[in-house]
Amino acid sequence: MPLVLVLLIQFVQGMLIGVANVIPGVSGGTVAVVLGLYDRLITTLSGFFREKRWKTDGWFLVTLFAGVLSGVVLFSRVVLVLQDLIPEQTNYLFAGLILGSLPFLIKLAGTRQFKPMYLIPFFITLGIMLFQAFFQKPEPSLPIVDLSWAVVPGLFLAGVVSAATMIIPGVSGSFLLILIGWYSNVLNAVKSLNFPILLVFAAGALVGIIFIAKLLNFLLKRFHSWTYYGIIGLVLGSIVDLIVRAQEPAQMAISQIHLGPWTWPLNVVLFLVGLILALLLSSRKPKKEVQKSELHS
Repeated sequence: MPLVLVLLIQFVQGMLIGVANVIPGVSGGTVAVVLGLYDRLITTLSGFFREKRWKTDGWFLVTLFAGVLSGVVLFSRVVLVLQDLIPEQTNYLFAGLILGSLPFLIKLAGTRQFKPMYLIPFFITLGIMLFQAFFQKPEPSLPIVDLSWAVVPGLFLAGVVSAATMIIPGVSGSFLLILIGWYSNVLNAVKSLNFPILLVFAAGALVGIIFIAKLLNFLLKRFHSWTYYGIIGLVLGSIVDLIVRAQEPAQMAISQIHLGPWTWPLNVVLFLVGLILALLLSSRKPKKEVQKSELHS
């Protein structure tokens, strides 16, 4: 296959992963598995320096992450519009997407070798999320638009978390950004091309991709089921949190559409749409990976 065509395919695949990273409940790692890129991506990142994979797979990473960035920038605007016009319905859509990812996560956790001890991390993370859902929350604040030293650590950490989750199939980076309270800020920075904020976030993402990926890869190999059952607890609790927040007044939604009697029917429809989309995505079988030799032919 011609080099240009291989690079174009990898760019489009990267865009699909980028779009997935914007949507809470949809995992960029899952999309990478479905597209047949996951094994190569992990191998390349794990040996980026030690095995000098940047020499052999440099173009693969450049085109893939250029596509990821394009997908994030383009689709963030769509998500922000939905949050502004129908914030309650958007939360139900996200809740459906997150619920639909559960069967895939349970499968990855390895239920055939289930041990009662795996419920320890599950109930710990579920309890944390339920406490967060029903505990009194602070008033919503305006998005951060000016970079200051006070926000740099949190923003950098958000980048680390978001990028590191790309190596865990079934785990949504956007969901974790919601969990640590940075989702709207990052989304607004992408929409407005706020480069100071994006640069700090990107620096954290670079650390997450190259270094934290190794740590997470180690944990998943040594404590695979423990890790995934903890993630399942987070996911279940986040669904409750999203639905609870959907009932709160959307003070920051300036252009919110008032749907009257159609509010709950649309809530249910969008929840089911999200659920079905996530189930369809996670049920697809991975494609075979593009042979590495094609890129160097």
